Amino acid sequence: MVSFIRRRWVSLPGLSINGLFGILELCEKEGRFLNDKFRDFKYRLDFFEQIPNKYLNKGNFDFHRDFHLIKDVRDFENADSFYENLSILRMSYCSLLKIRKLALKSTKKNNAESSIDSFTQWMVDDLGLMLGIEYKLAMSVFGGRTEFRKMIGLDDKSSSAIKKIKGTVWDIFHSRYCMHNANISKHLGEDLSAYFVTNDFNLFNLLHRYSLTGIIDPGDDSGSTSWYNTDFDYPHLDNEFLERYTEKVLKLMYERSKVNFEYDKEKINRMILTLEKENGL
Repeated sequence: MVSFIRRRWVSLPGLSINGLFGILELCEKEGRFLNDKFRDFKYRLDFFEQIPNKYLNKGNFDFHRDFHLIKDVRDFENADSFYENLSILRMSYCSLLKIRKLALKSTKKNNAESSIDSFTQWMVDDLGLMLGIEYKLAMSVFGGRTEFRKMIGLDDKSSSAIKKIKGTVWDIFHSRYCMHNANISKHLGEDLSAYFVTNDFNLFNLLHRYSLTGIIDPGDDSGSTSWYNTDFDYPHLDNEFLERYTEKVLKLMYERSKVNFEYDKEKINRMILTLEKENGL
């Protein structure tokens, strides 16, 4: 679960809170978006942002007594699941299913390089888009960082595995937007410097040495291509492979940046159904 901010920091001057992404995740249930639950969360966030510190820190408040509604929160017109409709969530989920499928076959050192290559080529040939955070997770799983098996529910039963994978998908979604100031500024229409805070130790370790280096942005709504710097600490992979494969991936990314990507919802849904079956989910 992503924690945007701890309660004692809520009312610090100059610190703007936007819990929208976290609220969206919490309001998903069985393929539906719960507007009433969303509204309740939003009102409470607004309340805690406005209440003075001297009352907040002492717990000297009562939400039901002290909160006064000034402007009602509108319902989302389409109450269908955000998870089912947001393309980046679906592609990320599809990618994590692919990683898990490959990992079920083997996570041994002698299969690490071929598994990484299989996943990379799958992104290029089948998914049609190269996803950096998902690629780093694959490198970690196949590269011998056993703690990251939890992020794809590799050792869990089917019901628990699906829940774990979808939780990771949401966490990646939060981090992808909050770590990319240019992207979030473009989508929200104002110049922002966002911070991503998480209490998930594995997610932190996956991304804490992951920094934006460059962006290719065509200036329209077709999206952008981003380059990141990251660490390469994988017990199953030697420096020769890492240097050679990093060069290969950079070339693939450059070639992909020249291709106009179009999201095919039906295709992705078919891929997800196939991968869920192959994962035994």
